[in-house]
Amino acid sequence: MKRRTFLSLERKGMKNVLISLILICVSWCGVGYSQAEEIAVTVRDAGGVYTHADYPANFYELLKTKYPASQGARDEWRNQRFGLFIHWGIYATLEGMWKGEQIPDLGEQIQRHAKIPGKEYVPVAAQFNPVKFDARSYARLAKAAGMKYIIITSKHHDGFAMFDSKYTDFDIMDATPYKKDIIKMLADACRDEGLQFGVYYSNPDWHHNNHSMDDTRFSVNERFDEKYMEFSKNQLRELLTNYGPMNEIFFDMGKPTLAQSEEWAGTVRQYQPNCLVSGRVMNRQGDFYTMSDNSEPGTPITTPWEVPCTFSAKPGHTWGYKNWVTRPPLEVEVQKRIAQLGRVASRGGNYLLNIGPLPDGTILPYHAEALEAIGKWVEKNKEAVFDVNPTPFKLMPWGEATWRKGKLYLQIKNWPRDGKLAIGNLVTDIKKVYPLGNEAANYSFDKQGDVLTIEVPAEKPDDNLTILVAEFDGEMKTQVPIALQKQDDRIVLGDEVKLSHSFYTGMAYHHAIKDTRISWDYEVKKPGRYAIEITYAPVKSKKPIIADKAGIPLVLTVAGKEMCFELVALPGDKKTVCLGSIDLAETDRLRLFLTTDMELLKTREKKFHYGLARIPFAIKAVELVKISK
Repeated sequence: MKRRTFLSLERKGMKNVLISLILICVSWCGVGYSQAEEIAVTVRDAGGVYTHADYPANFYELLKTKYPASQGARDEWRNQRFGLFIHWGIYATLEGMWKGEQIPDLGEQIQRHAKIPGKEYVPVAAQFNPVKFDARSYARLAKAAGMKYIIITSKHHDGFAMFDSKYTDFDIMDATPYKKDIIKMLADACRDEGLQFGVYYSNPDWHHNNHSMDDTRFSVNERFDEKYMEFSKNQLRELLTNYGPMNEIFFDMGKPTLAQSEEWAGTVRQYQPNCLVSGRVMNRQGDFYTMSDNSEPGTPITTPWEVPCTFSAKPGHTWGYKNWVTRPPLEVEVQKRIAQLGRVASRGGNYLLNIGPLPDGTILPYHAEALEAIGKWVEKNKEAVFDVNPTPFKLMPWGEATWRKGKLYLQIKNWPRDGKLAIGNLVTDIKKVYPLGNEAANYSFDKQGDVLTIEVPAEKPDDNLTILVAEFDGEMKTQVPIALQKQDDRIVLGDEVKLSHSFYTGMAYHHAIKDTRISWDYEVKKPGRYAIEITYAPVKSKKPIIADKAGIPLVLTVAGKEMCFELVALPGDKKTVCLGSIDLAETDRLRLFLTTDMELLKTREKKFHYGLARIPFAIKAVELVKISK
């Protein structure tokens, strides 16, 4: 049998080490545990959970922006929860086609993807004549969907303005036969219907920002000179002074300097103090985090945040209208969007769901029907979506949750086949359980320790998403899941008790660094010497996290020690490695952390960036195996 080496044993002489190794191997092998690959480990005393000056721990909170919105404005904004995003412009006229060919990728960026020079793209505006546009019908549909606000593209990357701007002729009043101000009509309709209103304003501009009419290469990562900055601030002033109160300016893309981001945010604050600035104003000068498109955080974030999402389409999603994409069955899409709204509410964010109107100004019937169906669900379940606290749970294999005083709302994604729904880690006592909207239908339940078991019918009450209400008195209390020591003395730290921690910047297009830290809580009932095994598999990725094939440096913090080692990220089956052994005392609860070794990464990588903080492995389990007293 292959001998195992435990480098957690400090070298105090070869004789003592050899004796210790023999005793450990005999003890371990006698118990019958399987062998794992041995790897080199360096052990040092821990100063708390491993951290480093370059570890992006401060990404959880916003920096002090130069022109922040008031706390009251932020609170009002985040309580809106659900909004309608509208991507509409002259690109809709092309319907995803150029010169008889279907253009893949995003419809609203067709000028970029089809490499259309300005001299051919600008004349498209003369074809844009949305005579069937009815602003009031848009506002009423959003309201029927349960939405509280509307954001529309006032200017996208192509530089075409959907409003009356005196600083350009490339706008809806001068360049189209329509000659009506879309932004004004929609702003007025929103006020009449009791909705909040805001606009999207693109940072890049392929018409005004140093582009000739012959250019065929366009970027969403443009930089900006002072001439363009003056132009953009003038247009912002028009939007902020001519269209009434706005709840949000959704900036997007580009590579502005810190000073330029401050200029845009300052312009908004000057003219509308209560209008919020999106995170994509860049350089962390926004009032809230903007998540990457169609992407939510895995856990609640205390900072206000919003996620822009668009309806499904194949072969690839689009925000602007394309006439040749296919869509899933309506009922499937409705369920998907309701579940997404539920997740966003559970994690404390705002959900901005997009449509791309047709060139004539009408809404695609598929989108209209989907919004109406979503609205019926929202009307029935709005108590669990609006003005609620995010989930109190750390892990929810059964779904999502929100809560308010006296009521816990359980979103049941995975309806149990055996009729028993187990809600773990719930400390608060429950006095009543029933489906939301049907209080008379009491469900029997049992509460043992921190596990609430609810007896539910075989068929879920709502095909889209069922929400159960669990009424309680006093405070809402939950606890972090914990791994209990098994009868064979093993402590298995698996997915059922694993917490993945990520960092959310929300101030650029790519909003998150996922899985930068993993933790498990566990208990030790039998003190002694424990071997530490990690079972892992590389995460599938188009691009490797780092180029060094020797391995990814990691730090495991446990019982006052930091164990430094490397795992190889080459493709292959999952494997198990041994980190050595450590003494564990009896305790009710300890926490084990796994992070990347930022200090080693910084010295190793020529182009250091915070994305290196990600742990590029699926950690299947960490096992603590008792080998001696």
